[in-house]
Amino acid sequence: MIIDGRAVAASVPSAFDVCVVGAGPAGLSIATRLADRGLLVGLVEAGGRWPTMRNQRMLVDHPSGSPYWDLQNVRVRMFGGSGSRWGGISRALDELDLAVRPWVEHSGWPLSWDDLVPYFEQAATLLDLPESVQSAKASPDLDEFRVAQYRLSPKVDFGSYYARRLRDNERIVVLLNTTVTGLGFTPDRSAVRSVEVRSFGKPARTLTARHVVIATGGIENARLLLASDVPNPHDVIGRYFMEHVHAPLARLVPSGELMGWTSYEMSTWPRLVRSLVPSDDVQKAEQLFTSSLALGPTWYVGEPPFVRRDYRLRVLAERIRRFSAVEAVVTHLPRLVRGFATKDVPTGSDDPTQLVVYRGEQPPRRENRVELSAHRDEFGRPLAHLHWTAAEPELANAERVLELFREAVDTHGWGELGPLDPEWRTRIGGGPHHMGTTRMADEPKYGVVDADCTVHGVANLHVAGSSVFATGGHTNPTQTLVALSLRLADHLAGSAR
Repeated sequence: MIIDGRAVAASVPSAFDVCVVGAGPAGLSIATRLADRGLLVGLVEAGGRWPTMRNQRMLVDHPSGSPYWDLQNVRVRMFGGSGSRWGGISRALDELDLAVRPWVEHSGWPLSWDDLVPYFEQAATLLDLPESVQSAKASPDLDEFRVAQYRLSPKVDFGSYYARRLRDNERIVVLLNTTVTGLGFTPDRSAVRSVEVRSFGKPARTLTARHVVIATGGIENARLLLASDVPNPHDVIGRYFMEHVHAPLARLVPSGELMGWTSYEMSTWPRLVRSLVPSDDVQKAEQLFTSSLALGPTWYVGEPPFVRRDYRLRVLAERIRRFSAVEAVVTHLPRLVRGFATKDVPTGSDDPTQLVVYRGEQPPRRENRVELSAHRDEFGRPLAHLHWTAAEPELANAERVLELFREAVDTHGWGELGPLDPEWRTRIGGGPHHMGTTRMADEPKYGVVDADCTVHGVANLHVAGSSVFATGGHTNPTQTLVALSLRLADHLAGSAR
């Protein structure tokens, strides 16, 4: 059942087997699996079925450090979360991403590749990924680089899909427009005893559950744990924030095997379906962070079309989307309306020049962090503040990967690669993919959760989403975060009864 918390009736359950906070891809994956296992789940979502100005203002913050998007513009508070407006671009992390790499500080996950492989496949099923990837027009024969293939999920609106699925589900109670304002603990703070919630215009309510899962996104997960005073003896909650470093580096006039080769599917706005990744041997020999190069039209720098919109325009766009006829028109409007982050309007010319866009890993660093702001939201809770810096090691990594690509282009006769754009460091963007703020580690000194996504020292408190990533790799995080969420759900199904 789906209920608006602003009009909740006294008969609505307040005690659950599991309370999941956040109805994005992670929270919905967990809630539906647990309900399928016969558990009663409370799914608490701060937003409504659609975003509103009032809800989006609860996310307002201006990050410090390197230039970055305002956080209210790259997150959406609504049922479905970011899964309601993502591009469907899906790929699991590589085995090397999970391994200990001596040249990457704090690398190595407390999980093995084999632990996650079955869940990668289950996540692919949940995301309705096609069994095979789309074929490329040309397939370059590479030694130094390999082709990384992506699959496109048709499930690009989690909100609409799960609204239909959960409307009559008696095992899941969805509370919309209901904000978690804090967690109550046992006297020794070793377990969560209650979940405090508020809705606009309503008094506070208390929910109880055997287990609580925080699944509110890579920024809000850390904020909620910090604001709830979750035990943090090593000051790790909110630290080790990671982004994917995206930037256009150079232009390529292709020939040979790269003539006609592109990284993007172009039916609406460009969506990544393949990229060039340095081979594992090259990564180890060069001590590289994991990364890839995407080749595409010169008018598209690799950012999704919503990230530079002011959140007020985004809310307006969401309202327009409710009318399918209007949406069909908007989809085909020029890039100015659709929001492409580019300086050049596509002209339809036959110029074969390709823009080479870097997409790379950022290593986990303590100084990149989410902390509590001095500013407060409408319920009096401190907002999240992000401090993020793109540092020299990951910037130098991008330049070295381009030089390796240049060597491959010259060796194989793939065309003419232009010089490194001298202004590229001023054009750095991100996924936006928020990772690492509640990272997993065997020891609480280096992470917030263990391999089962349970908070160190709090037996019935768990975290889901890309915030638990120990390292971020170079690929989009959704398939991996859904895989981890399904694994957590299986873990809870055996202990929450």
